[in-house]
Amino acid sequence: MPPAAGALLVGALEGPDCIRFAVDHSDRLSGLVLWGSCSPTGAPRPKSKPSR
Repeated sequence: MPPAAGALLVGALEGPDCIRFAVDHSDRLSGLVLWGSCSPTGAPRPKSKPSR
């Protein structure tokens, strides 16, 4: 199988910037991987209820 055209963009902690790049330059990418990213608003995650 020939290699995919375009780059695989991997972002760790800079998810919003990577998402923006992927949207603006989708013709240059073959994929997008986000690791440890947060929402652009920086909103905290909802607290889970403790299990009994």
